[in-house]
Order: sequence, then structure tokens, then C-alpha cells
Amino acid sequence: MDTAAAEDSRPAFFIDMSGRQFIGTVVIGLGAGILTWGLAFVLEQYVLKGMFCQTMMTEQCAAVPNYARGVAAVVATAAAVFALVKLQVFRPLLVGLGAIISLWGVGATLAALPTGVEAALYAGAFAVAYTAFTWIARLRSFWIAAVLMILLIVAVRVVLNS
Repeated sequence: MDTAAAEDSRPAFFIDMSGRQFIGTVVIGLGAGILTWGLAFVLEQYVLKGMFCQTMMTEQCAAVPNYARGVAAVVATAAAVFALVKLQVFRPLLVGLGAIISLWGVGATLAALPTGVEAALYAGAFAVAYTAFTWIARLRSFWIAAVLMILLIVAVRVVLNS
């Protein structure tokens, strides 16, 4: 038996991913980052400050940026998962969960930066996260993919919290 034919008959370790899906994942990640940043800004400035900051500075008013970022991240992740499903990316919900968990709270770190830099870093971080988690999700074994994603989430959280 030919060795090339034997190699082709074995199942691949990864699910195939087209170039369109790869580029689409990067674009979806960029879009999720920009949507998270923009929606958090709008929610903070025009919705939540009006609700919680009517009187003097309170604890609720001080927490408004965190609330806005959290809501924006959930909405952007939902939109990104929908886009990944439409793009037919393998395990899109796992990708979205990995990205949102690993990048939760990154806005507090970036808040001190100028607006344009903050938006660009949001977009870049989300693009890298969505691309990395999509790449890992392509593994045929769900359990290996899940363990690798958890390890990546822990590594990102350690780096962001240090």
C-alpha cells in the first residue's frame, strides 16, 4: 500500500478551514472589538450615567463603566457568534465563550489610553482572541479543544491580571 494513500485514509486532526473562513474570523473579531468599545462608550455616556449618576457621586455611578463594558461585551459576543455561525466556523459558541471570558475586564486596563488607541487595541485584542480560539476549536476532539481553550483562557487572564 502506498504511504501517501495510507496518510490520506487517516482522519485529520483538525477540521478543515478555508481562507474565507479564516479572514472572516479575523474580520468578525475586529468587528466584535469595535462593537464592544463603541457600545460600551454609548451605554456609559448616554444611558447608564443618566440612570445612575443623577445625584452625587455614588458607588453605582463609579461602577457605570464596568456595567457598560460588560453589557457591550455580551452583546458583541452574541453578534459575533451569530456571524461565525453564518460563516460556518466550527464550534462558534465555544469560540465566543473563550474570547469573552479571556478578555473580560480588558476595558478597565485600556481605559487610561487615548480614545483612538483604546479602540484600536480593543479591535486587535478581539481579532487575536477570535482567531486563536477558532484555530483551537478546529480540533476534532472536543475534550482536547476544551482543555486547550481553558489553558489559553487561564494564561490570558494571568497576563491581564498581572
